[in-house]
This record gives sequence, C-alpha cells and structure tokens, in this order.
Amino acid sequence: MRDPAQTMAETGNETRLRIDPQESLPDVLARLRSIPGGPVVLQIPDHCPLLLTATEFRALKDAAEQQHLQLSLDTEDRLRLQLASMFGLAEPAAAPPTNGAGPAPRSPGGRSLGGWRAARQRASTETGAATAPPAGMEPADPIAVSRRRRTHLYEPDFAGQARALPGNGEGLNDGSLDYLDEDSRPGLSPRLVGRLVAAGLAVLALLLFGAWFYMPAVSVDLTLRQQPLNTSLIYSVAAPGAVVSNDSAFSVPATRAEAGVDFTVTAKATGVKKRPDKTAAGTVELRNTGKKSVKVPQGTRLTTLAAGSYATLKDVDVPAAKDKKPGEATVQVTASNPGAAGNLAQGYLTGKLGKLGIYYSNRNAAIAGGTDVSIAIVSDKDIKTIEENARTNLNTVTAGAWQKQLPAGTSLVESSVNASNPTMVVTQKAGDQSDTVTLKGTVKATGLTYTQTAVEQQARAAVAKRMGAQVPQGFELDPASIRLGDAQLIAEAPDSTQYSLSATGTARTTFNANQQDALRGRLAGKSIKDARSVIKSEVAIKDAQIEVHPGWWSRRMPQSESRITVRVAASKTSAPGPAPQATPPATPATKP
Repeated sequence: MRDPAQTMAETGNETRLRIDPQESLPDVLARLRSIPGGPVVLQIPDHCPLLLTATEFRALKDAAEQQHLQLSLDTEDRLRLQLASMFGLAEPAAAPPTNGAGPAPRSPGGRSLGGWRAARQRASTETGAATAPPAGMEPADPIAVSRRRRTHLYEPDFAGQARALPGNGEGLNDGSLDYLDEDSRPGLSPRLVGRLVAAGLAVLALLLFGAWFYMPAVSVDLTLRQQPLNTSLIYSVAAPGAVVSNDSAFSVPATRAEAGVDFTVTAKATGVKKRPDKTAAGTVELRNTGKKSVKVPQGTRLTTLAAGSYATLKDVDVPAAKDKKPGEATVQVTASNPGAAGNLAQGYLTGKLGKLGIYYSNRNAAIAGGTDVSIAIVSDKDIKTIEENARTNLNTVTAGAWQKQLPAGTSLVESSVNASNPTMVVTQKAGDQSDTVTLKGTVKATGLTYTQTAVEQQARAAVAKRMGAQVPQGFELDPASIRLGDAQLIAEAPDSTQYSLSATGTARTTFNANQQDALRGRLAGKSIKDARSVIKSEVAIKDAQIEVHPGWWSRRMPQSESRITVRVAASKTSAPGPAPQATPPATPATKP
C-alpha cells in the first residue's frame, strides 16, 4: 500500500498534495520542488504540526515562487489562513454580510487560500449550520479556537483543565501551544525585544571599535646597516723581567711552574708477516696410453718438481687409447694448502700417476687464485726508533703532554719547557701483531704557564681600540661582534714568546631609544605598505620584519603607538669569539 505522505493526484490542471502528520517541513518543500509548475492544492490535516509559524510559511512561499506554483491550501485551520494571507499566499476572507443580504464576496482565488473558506462559510450560512454567538457574548477569537482545538488533539488529558506550574501549585488555563498567544510572555513584547537587540548591537559596536583601537599589536624587528671591520696585532707572553719586543701591543705575564708529566708516544709498526688466505685452483688434462680405460678417483694427489701438491675434486674416467692416440679427460684440482704459493703458471704442473699409468698436465691454463694476507707486526727496528725519537724530542713531547694536564684556560709556553731523565717503556715486543708501537714515559719538567683569560681581555681591549679608529661616521662598533682568531707563534725564547693575532668585527648604524620612540609615532595608524615606506626612509635601517598579533587581524598598524614594539635585531656575528689559542710555529720540531 502506498504511503499517504506521498499521495499526489492530478485533477484536471490541478495537482493535489496531501501532507502526512509525520512529515517534516524539508520533506514537504522537497515534494513541492519536484512539481514542474501550475496550480497546486496543499491538503493540511487539522492535527498536522506543520505550517503554524511565519517562518514555515516564508519557506513555503519561497519554494512555490521558485517552482512558479499557484499554491492553494485545503485546511479548516483559520490560523494557517491568516498566516498565509500575511505572506501574500492568499487574500483574507471577506466577512459575511451583517444584513443577510447575500453571500460574502468570493476571493479572487476561487479555492485558493481564503477563497474556499468564504465558500464554506456561505454554505454554512445557507444551511443554517453556522450559529451566531449568544447575545452579550463576543465572537470567538479564531486563533484561540484554533489553539484550543490543537491542544485537544495533542494533549487530550489537559483539554479544559488547569495546568499546574512546577513548584508553586498555581495553574494555567492555557494549552500546549501557548506560544501562539501574544500575552504568553509578559514583559518580552516584540518592541522590547527590538530595543534589547538594538542596545546589544550598540554595545557590540563599541566593543569592536575598542578592539580595533587597542587589541592589535605589531612587532617591528629592525636590521641596521653594518660595516665589516678587521685588524691584527702582535702580543707577547713573558716571564717576569724578560725583555718584551716594542712591536707588541700588550704583554701577558707568565709564571714558572714545575710538574711530573706522564707522556705517551705512538708510531706506526713497519714489520710485516704473510698469512695464507685463499687457495689456488685450476684445470688439469689427463691422458691414458693404455688399452683400457682408467678411473682416477677423487682426491688423487698430483705433485710438482718443487714439492707442491694438488688434489682432484671428483672421480673421472680416462678412456683407453685408440688408433694410436691416447685417451683424454680433464679434471678440476685445488692446491693442498692455501696461499699464493699454490699458484702455478701454465704447464708447470706435470707428471705421471705411476700405478694408474695416467699422465697429467695443466698445459691449457694456469693454476691461480691463491692469496696471502699481510699482517703488521712490531719489529726490532720499530722499538729502537721510537725510543730514540722520544729522547731526541723529549722537551716537545713533554710540552704536549703537560698542556693536556693543565686546567682549562691555562696555557704553556712550549719553548720554555725543560725535561730530563725520563723513565720510558715500550708496551709491545718484537714480533707482536700490531699496527702501532707505543711508548709510555714519566718525566719531571719545568716551564712557563699563563691564563687565556688574561690574553682575551687585553686582546679585546686592544682590538676594540684599533677597530674604533676604522668606524665610519654614523656608525658605532658593536663590541659583542668582535671575534678573535687563533694566535700564531712568530718568535720564541726560553723566557718569552711572541704571537700574531687577527680579529674581525662589525660596525652598525646608530638607532637609539629616542629614535625608536619617534618611529613608533610615525607608524601608528598606517597601513603595512605605508609603514614599510616610513621604515625605508630611515637611513640607518637596512631591513625590517613586521609581524601583526593576532595574525588574523587587519593588516595595518594599531592606532595607539603603545601597541607597537620596535626591536633592533642583534648582529649576526654578535656571539663573542673564543679566547685565542696558541698554535705551534710554521716549522715545528720533528716528533715521533
């Protein structure tokens, strides 16, 4: 059986569409949109919960206009008729004549909204079904009557009864659809609601204006123009009373110290020992001069004049001689021992298997593939050499080991180190398998020590003074950008050494706090494009990064300059360089 909600019938040029109480408004609108056009009668049962509000009729009107439908309503609900007339879907029904002179005029719509109602009223009047209200009583309000009828349909238990309000026991004489009465919400009339909405919009506008003025914040990170600088100087490290060269920019005092130094010297082992690795292999030809075939079993040994031996890898049958020609066969052989000694040139493996009477020879190919592995070992010469070098370069070896024992930040004047009478021992013996030979020793030594902090402090002060003389007008030296290179040894003596030192730095344009405040004032209220133009006009500024907070806000500068933060980016070389480290001279003494 077909669902009543889907009932759609055509009578002449008229389409009748019946609404089922279980349908939703979107379902009804979808069905209307499926009708191509023409007159449509919409049948609405009294107990249907749809089309009781202005919002629903507005949607109904929009759907009818989109499909070019001439919409009519078949309903007995006067509220629906009045709502339909409000949206121009029907003309209001004319009131019946008071003098009984005849039927009320029909609506131009015939059976359209309102028209059929007038016809029904005429029919009721003519048949006597319509009864005037008793004398002294006002005619019934059609909207209230419609509301009570729906209350009876939906909640029959409360029809004609008072409802109890929760908590206070007072009753209500209204039905379940009280929202249709104008006085159902005291104090919330449409006019009052409108005023509240207007007041809320005004407050919202004020809040938006305040947010536009105060909420956004902008960070402006400035990169100032830079000028690279570089210089070099000479300094000395000297013991108390030592003569210092006049060309030294400064001198760092050194202290004489004494210590027991443990040192280690390592050298490469030069001894070599061979060890067999892979085994040689090849093909041997077998010849039989006898009248019967001979089987040469697997593992048969073939020897050479040099006492090398090879073994066959499988059984092989050598055929008998025929027509005065010996029978021939080939077999794979491998050297009995691994290593390069098993390699033989072509024709060098030849002889006769006496008991079998078979001749053999590798006359067609060499036997190859045998290899040896070279293994480093410590030789007697290695031990002697490392001991001699350690004694010859004892001061240099001791200085290197002593420097590693000193606390961090303390350096040693290598040329001042004096060591004697060492105790030394080589940890390997001749013939030991090892890639290196190691000598360990202990010695008493004296020498000059100094602190790197003293070098760095004086070096930075001297470099800053020299670079300051190179700074262009309108720029200033950024002290944090000074980087010191490693010190290069240029001269040495027992009581002093002399080093050269290079350094780099950066000079930046000046842009102080007052200039930053002035820039904020010039940027306030500008668009981002205009703000970039203002920044570009500043000679001291190379580049700027503008960031708006929050990021989704309007891309312009805040009206209040207090919401603009101007920061000067640090120099890219702002990290101070390490303290200069002394390096050995260009031609150091030979070390083991």
